[in-house]
Formats: sequence, structure tokens, C-alpha cells
Amino acid sequence: MVLDGDAVREIQVKSRDAASSWVWGAFKLTGGILSELHALWQARQCRDEYVGTLVNAWLAAGGRATGVRAGSAYVDTGTLHGYRAAMALLGAEDAGEGAQGRRLSLGHPKGDETRPVP
Repeated sequence: MVLDGDAVREIQVKSRDAASSWVWGAFKLTGGILSELHALWQARQCRDEYVGTLVNAWLAAGGRATGVRAGSAYVDTGTLHGYRAAMALLGAEDAGEGAQGRRLSLGHPKGDETRPVP
């Protein structure tokens, strides 16, 4: 993800030479913005394989998004290995082991507070 301050300029999808070490993992949006994204996806003949490319087109058309720094661990839960790693991280927190530096967090839209994932 490429930021200008806290404004998202671009989500770099499957980029080997990403300009940022940020990893995007979640969206919080209104129903209205979801409708805008759906309409844009249809207008683009449903060609966006990844949500990130659709969001990039939405940003280029004047959409605005804010990046929130949250969490300290990233795992790709779309893979079996990543799912197991996520379960291990969460299990370590439940047991009180190694929680320091391994906290998975959810960010609030204003970025002023994070809370641990239950």
C-alpha cells in the first residue's frame, strides 16, 4: 500500500518491487461505497481479479481512502500454512505466551485506537 500521509494513493497488488512494506488486510466502508465499487466493477466488465485493482481504479476516479497502522503480525489466511500460523498466534495470546510483539489488532477508522482481536 502506498500512502501520502494517511491517504491511500495505491494498493500494489502482487508487486515484487513494492514501494512500501505495508500490507493491506481489511476494509471498513459504507454501503454507499460498496455500491460504488460494485458499479465500477460492473462498468469494468468484471475484469478485476483482485479487490486491490478495483480500489485503485476507484481511487483514480476520485475515491478517497485512509490507511490505518494496526497490528504487528501478518499472515495470509488464504493458505493452509497462513491459517495455521494465525491460529498459532491467537493460541499463544490465549495462553499468555509471547503476546508481546505478536498482538493482532483491529484499527479504528480514525486511527486513534487499536484493540486486540478476541
